[in-house]
Amino acid sequence: MEYSSGRYTSKVTAIDLGIVIFRDSVALIYDAQGKVITEKIYDDLATGSYEENSKIDFTYSGDNIATIRQYSYDGSTYSLVVTYSYDEYDNKISSMNIGFDAFVFHSPAMYSSNNPTKSSISDGSSTETFTTSYTYNSVNKPLTGTSVIQPGNTTATATYYYQ
Repeated sequence: MEYSSGRYTSKVTAIDLGIVIFRDSVALIYDAQGKVITEKIYDDLATGSYEENSKIDFTYSGDNIATIRQYSYDGSTYSLVVTYSYDEYDNKISSMNIGFDAFVFHSPAMYSSNNPTKSSISDGSSTETFTTSYTYNSVNKPLTGTSVIQPGNTTATATYYYQ
């Protein structure tokens, strides 16, 4: 991970298979407020040169992620692959907020200060919506979370543990 002027700027991952080495690189682009607005992803598929293959754009609502849009890139055009939207948050403390380090671990949803209560995933042909409720401990962090997922009216639950 490259760190410059108080912010992460890029990272490179290399996978050595013994006979060939695959590399990927991510460049982070910031807005005027110092928030990451784009990750550009480049791959070196053992050719010795990097080629851009995708990007991820981020929007914010206060200290929370509002949207994550992932695009593929064919060398000339970006095509939207999937959109993660976080439409509502509670006013409690997120159990998984790690700030800008979330981008180091390729987990931008862990940037948000609060817990999402209404969110969705859309791939252009279908959309799943999540309505999530939480129980909290004495310091306003989640103990449990229950999401109702539509379509299908299925339920997912989570339990949070703290040290």
